[in-house]
Amino acid sequence: MRKCQGDSLFHKVFKSKYFPNCSILEDGVYMKGSYAWQSILKTRRVVRLGLRWRKGDGKSVMIGGDKWLPDLHSSRVILPQKLFPNNTLVCALIDEEKCRWIEDRMLEEFLPHEAEITLRLPLSSTRAKDKLMWTATKNGCYSTKLAHRSSQMRQRPQYLSGVDLYWRKNFPVFRDLFQGILAQKIPRVTKLFAYIAWSIWHNRNAQRVGTTTLPLRNIYSDAVDRLQEFQMTQDSSLLQRTMAQPTHWLPPPPSQYKANCDGAIFQDTSSAGLGVVVRDSDGFVIKALSECIGLPPIVEDLEALACRRTISFAIKIGLQDVVFEGDFEVIYKHLISDSPCLAAFGQIIEDSRLLTSNLRNASFSHVKCNGNTVADKLAKLAKFLYEPQMWSEDIHCDATNFLTLDRNFLAS
Repeated sequence: MRKCQGDSLFHKVFKSKYFPNCSILEDGVYMKGSYAWQSILKTRRVVRLGLRWRKGDGKSVMIGGDKWLPDLHSSRVILPQKLFPNNTLVCALIDEEKCRWIEDRMLEEFLPHEAEITLRLPLSSTRAKDKLMWTATKNGCYSTKLAHRSSQMRQRPQYLSGVDLYWRKNFPVFRDLFQGILAQKIPRVTKLFAYIAWSIWHNRNAQRVGTTTLPLRNIYSDAVDRLQEFQMTQDSSLLQRTMAQPTHWLPPPPSQYKANCDGAIFQDTSSAGLGVVVRDSDGFVIKALSECIGLPPIVEDLEALACRRTISFAIKIGLQDVVFEGDFEVIYKHLISDSPCLAAFGQIIEDSRLLTSNLRNASFSHVKCNGNTVADKLAKLAKFLYEPQMWSEDIHCDATNFLTLDRNFLAS
């Protein structure tokens, strides 16, 4: 079963017959039908487990209930909203004019760790639509292999039967129990135990403060779901082979410009740097930029943001024929692909593609790190900047040596 193939004959036939007024993942589908339809229905639970909303304009995703938070156990907001109704959409947290999160509102609505990671989520500059993505793969596409593996993980292990009697006899205190679990040296048992213990601890705290709790009978299944989501994200990878790329900077064709970009992560300040340098066919600097931004959740987000910032920068300075280049192989592949990008950073890719439509001639190029040293240095120099720093026909003195090396290579 493939997602996002709404134009296929298979999808049209089944939709008209079994779910004419809703999505196949919603509760309004017809439960009776052919053997093929019954088989599809049985896979819905596994599909739902691996799906998460990739936030675009936030007009299709509810703050509470929907899965849209990255890097958290359940991808959902833990506590109900304090100021909004339960059906409030994520767009209520976004300042659309300034394209940024409403920080005060986020801090009021969410727990501190939820607010922190949500405020780091990059927003779409073109108000792209929200999309469902498959979290078990980095490219966001559904995988039958991973879905089959996840369904097997749902099987409750037999060795946990009678566990209550075993606890009382052999583990009088929690520390003894935990050491006993570790002694088994079975990684999945240890992880599952940790999730269950966390759920019990969280429930006790929730009861103490009078908030919503999870029924005890659901703790085990909830722990299995959390562990499964974690395992699937760890197993996922985007494996693609590429042609050999140049290891040094090459000039663009005559009458065109080349804009190199890079990003740098500053964990100690929870920030990141963007570096951009635009050069002509003779290797001379036209414009350069160094900018400090908030630290995005994942590296790919930063790489995609660097590319989008470079394109908008080129448009702002009035260029029309540009080669955009960086050392981000994954981002490069998505930018040159004709297929929709369903990855977590896909809304930024869509922004970049839309921005390039404003240029007369735009293309993308991938280079090894050694050919991107000037942009890399500019990104690292952004660490302590409070506002973007730009240069015209010049560059920061600390990046001059890298610029000279590129030009000397061209002369040799």
